[in-house]
Amino acid sequence: IDIDAIGVDSPGGVGIARIKLFADGEFERTFGDGRAKISPYWPSRYWKRGKHTLTFKAIDEASNQITKTITVYK
Repeated sequence: IDIDAIGVDSPGGVGIARIKLFADGEFERTFGDGRAKISPYWPSRYWKRGKHTLTFKAIDEASNQITKTITVYK
């Protein structure tokens, strides 16, 4: 699968510092520019068939955080 996630801060915010990516609850990596882009997302080739979750945690320059989880199927 390809991943392309962009963190957007609220109007007047200080900007997104980084995005952390978790797959099935396990930390995978941190992207330091506010954009998580991997093509292809190589760990997915080792997944068993079925449902998996990808969680993105965006952290702004003031250390505020927001998390979004999506479900993907292989």
